[in-house]
Amino acid sequence: MKKISFFVTLILLAISLCPTVSAYDNISDIISGNQDYLVLGTVVDINNDSVILEHYQTIDVDVASTDNFSRNQNITIDKFRYSYCDKHSDISTIPRVGDNVFISLNKKGSSYIMVNGAYKITSVDYKMLTFYASESMKGQDCLADIVALAYFVRTNGVGRDFTFEKGTLTANLDGKKLTLYPTENITETVTFVDVEGNIVDAAKTKDVIIHGEETNVENEDDYKWVFACLGIVLSAALGGFVIHNSPNFKGKETK
Repeated sequence: MKKISFFVTLILLAISLCPTVSAYDNISDIISGNQDYLVLGTVVDINNDSVILEHYQTIDVDVASTDNFSRNQNITIDKFRYSYCDKHSDISTIPRVGDNVFISLNKKGSSYIMVNGAYKITSVDYKMLTFYASESMKGQDCLADIVALAYFVRTNGVGRDFTFEKGTLTANLDGKKLTLYPTENITETVTFVDVEGNIVDAAKTKDVIIHGEETNVENEDDYKWVFACLGIVLSAALGGFVIHNSPNFKGKETK
């Protein structure tokens, strides 16, 4: 009985080490309103320590601040970098004059600071925009974060109920479950660029939100996690067997 309990304990411990991934965790601060503003704008100037953004629109989301921006008002922001996945993205994270930007801001005296992320976008019109993403992010779970944010912005902050499971991102809106990633229509929310910043994949039209149905799509990374977890479990079981049958362990068990 002691032998069985020993093996069960080891296996449960090994299983507990298997990681879980959630795209929602990475964007929860933005969609839950943990900032003063969510702004769409265009970079009009950059100096030594700040970026000047011409405000176009503020995304509707519950925020604490009562200040208001007017369209075409310039906003001074402490210098920031775009918030792309370090592991899978190979594009520049440095903003440049002319970039259209979606950014999470907090007030800081007479200026602002980026708090929960900044992303380069194709347009400041929330109904038409897509988020730029590195071509190297294709097939990676971190791309689901970009897709979720794009959907959130494209719905003007209304679509904020996401589920990420088995490599599939779905949005729940008005009682409908929409598959956002992976999907053949991903270019309605994302525009891919190469390491030089050149567009490599874009939709001809982007004036509609994806209305997909829930699908059972398997992601290659899911299988990697399965094999990794299985390896941990088998290693733990094998280690337990060796330890349990060692002379020292048997001697302790006899006592």
